[in-house]
Amino acid sequence: MDRRSTPWPLGSSAMAERIRAFDWSATPLGPVTGWPAMLRDTVQLALHHAMPMAVLWGEQRIQLYNDACIPILGKRHPDSLGRPAFASWPEAAGPAEPLLARTIAGETVTLADAPLRLDRDGRDAEAWFSITTSPLIDGDAGPHAAGILVTAFETTATVIADRERAAAFAVLRKREAQQRVILEVLPVGVAVVRPDGELEQCNAVMRHFLPTETMPSRDPERQGRWQGWDAEGRSIDVRDFPGARALRGESVLPGMEMLYTEDDGRRVWVRVATVPLIDAERLPQGQITVVHDVDAMKRGAEALRASESRFRSLVEGIPQLVWRAREGGLWTWASPQWTEFTGQSCADSLDMGWLDAVHPEDRDDARALWEKAAASGSLAMAGRLRHAASGEYRWFQTRATPVRDADGTIIEWLGTSTDVHELRALKDRQQILVAELQHRTRNLMGVVRSMTQKTMETSVDLDDFRARLWHRLDALARAQQLLSRLDDYGRVTFDELIRTEIAAMDGGPERVTLDGPMDVRLRSSSVQTLAMALHELATNAVKYGALGQAQATLAIRWWVERAADEDRPMLWVDWRESNVRHEGAQQGNRWGHGRELIERALPYQLDARTSFALTPDGVHCTIAVPVSHTTAAFMDMPGKDHRSVRSASRGG
Repeated sequence: MDRRSTPWPLGSSAMAERIRAFDWSATPLGPVTGWPAMLRDTVQLALHHAMPMAVLWGEQRIQLYNDACIPILGKRHPDSLGRPAFASWPEAAGPAEPLLARTIAGETVTLADAPLRLDRDGRDAEAWFSITTSPLIDGDAGPHAAGILVTAFETTATVIADRERAAAFAVLRKREAQQRVILEVLPVGVAVVRPDGELEQCNAVMRHFLPTETMPSRDPERQGRWQGWDAEGRSIDVRDFPGARALRGESVLPGMEMLYTEDDGRRVWVRVATVPLIDAERLPQGQITVVHDVDAMKRGAEALRASESRFRSLVEGIPQLVWRAREGGLWTWASPQWTEFTGQSCADSLDMGWLDAVHPEDRDDARALWEKAAASGSLAMAGRLRHAASGEYRWFQTRATPVRDADGTIIEWLGTSTDVHELRALKDRQQILVAELQHRTRNLMGVVRSMTQKTMETSVDLDDFRARLWHRLDALARAQQLLSRLDDYGRVTFDELIRTEIAAMDGGPERVTLDGPMDVRLRSSSVQTLAMALHELATNAVKYGALGQAQATLAIRWWVERAADEDRPMLWVDWRESNVRHEGAQQGNRWGHGRELIERALPYQLDARTSFALTPDGVHCTIAVPVSHTTAAFMDMPGKDHRSVRSASRGG
């Protein structure tokens, strides 16, 4: 039998039809009949896959691809088929060629978040993909790969989200700088005083009233420049005047009107007001002292209130947890968002108290990064914070920027902590999916090769080979379709698998009784082989048994129990045909590949226990395979409602 005369590739997808119709003799690959088995098998695999996959073959990287690649190619399709890859993507030749050279040398290479310009809905759009190139090594072609398998996973949404978060942080830094500018241009003197009386910050107007370097001033000559009055207009000694004591850092009291004597002897009315800085627990954190003339009081006060309101709205309106700290990570303030998320009050988080909300395994890293922050001029770390409401730890990305004085000295750190828990989980799942894809691809290629070889050995002619292989590929594709719908934690259940196979048969599924529990979760590694065994049973039942004879019936029952000699769950499947009429011999010779798969492949590959008998009443087969341990946990759950499949016979 000549395999090269079989129409190839198999399948009815758009690209399968294009590849069959393409004149390959005009390309460096030559006619399809002369292609290596590795090339044909890989292309056939790609055509059945839901993810974008392309095959680059030979020194010129002649490309073949599946339907999922068509949206990525856009206007480049269909001219890209059969052409060198860089003829379709000339702009990618420079950066991509070194990666392809590494792959040809035998290395699997993954390029994360690679940018591509795509034609989407008639418009040029930028998109990002994680691209993996795997070597296709043909044993007859030498140690280097003869071709490359390219898989792509779009990450556009993740890249855009990262950029939006960076832009939000840039806005925060810009607003902070704006606050400093506003402070300097205010027409009033403003000073921020710490609880210990030290001047933390003041603007140019305040420096006019306080020419000394520090806020406290006990110089009698300087004090003589101030004269104060109480509400009744009585003179008050400046040393007892509340505003003056606030300027000296002694106490925080309401402001009063005062006369200030300028250097030229001119006396001006000013009002000194002290505004305490307190946290959510009403604990003092310092004070703000404002000096302005009476005439400009309203204008200055309104500007200050508007500035403070904008600052509070900005800090309290963003989703990040915001905080302020001194050198070494000693916190001085925490935003309401921090309190709401961690349950810590602002007072609890001060100094190093914030570490109590950090996961114990991340605390040493946090301390180490703070020790290096002053030298590096920035702080960035990933760590877990405890969510007070749920008790779980969530991943946060923490960044801090230093606030410097005019001399460049760091006087404070302003930081934000952004929840990246879902993003981190998404990236972890992406890595798992890529690894699982590569593993399943290798397994699937092995199954296809073995199945093709066995089909060739048992086929009587080319037509018989084509029909058998086509049906077996369909069964394999149905199993792959079930697997492709899963996330990284999901499992295919046995009732899904058996119903999918029975539904694909045309031999009277109305005479089938299905009886067994739902939610029996199969191991992903066993789905393909078990599906092929069920396909062999169903196919022969249509041709010679219960699914092909009107008077016959088929009962398929399954259950889960633990093996007596070991602590692992086993799925037991009982396939029993009844009232089957045999014409002559029992067609035992038709069961060559099917019996070998059930009696030899299943025990060898899946550690299964099987039995197979051609009884006078029809086929009776039992299969016991290990299943996922999550099935055992589910089945053992007290009070669990184990739904069952109950599909009675109607035609028997």
